[in-house]
Amino acid sequence: MIVFLGDIAFYTATLIFAVGIFMVHHAFHHATGKPCLLLKSGGYLVIVISLLGMLCTGYFWFKYYSQGAYSTPHQKQHSMMLNAKMKTEDMSGMQHCMREVEGKSMDPDMMMKMKSCMMKKNATSIKPKENHEDHH
Repeated sequence: MIVFLGDIAFYTATLIFAVGIFMVHHAFHHATGKPCLLLKSGGYLVIVISLLGMLCTGYFWFKYYSQGAYSTPHQKQHSMMLNAKMKTEDMSGMQHCMREVEGKSMDPDMMMKMKSCMMKKNATSIKPKENHEDHH
């Protein structure tokens, strides 16, 4: 759905471009004698601004597209939930290890115990992949 926001912005700039062309046309063809300076200069200004808007919108649309900003929300939500779950598991393991060394001075030996505890927690939290044949 978000991809359509870029489309809407581009089509709006295209519509504004058409209004600018109409303003310039009207200034030259419906004036008796000299063209209306205000309408003519306003039309050219609208044309230039709309062209700049189209270029800007197009540039950022392609930039965000190449960065994957328009991927489906389910993919983003799944990866965000997975990252949050992994961070929560890491934090719970760290809290467990911190409780073991709580109130003690942190010397090199205590640091090694802390690292060892974290390694054990990480090893137990990683589940091995199941083979397809294990289901049968």
